[in-house]
Amino acid sequence: MIRIAICDDEKHMSDHIRSFVSDFFRKKNREISLRMFSSGEELLSYNGQIDILFLDIQMKGMDGMETEGG
Repeated sequence: MIRIAICDDEKHMSDHIRSFVSDFFRKKNREISLRMFSSGEELLSYNGQIDILFLDIQMKGMDGMETEGG
């Protein structure tokens, strides 16, 4: 199973990415687990494993660049 996280403070963007990713892996017959985060702080507080991360660079509060360095 591939563990995928999407971190974006704009719901319409995270929904769009989730739909794209789900469709892509369904066509490849790959099982995925998707987790959604709405802020860098929320993402950093997560203890689980992530294989692929879609991270928005421009977010309110802690932006993507700060999150990546955290």
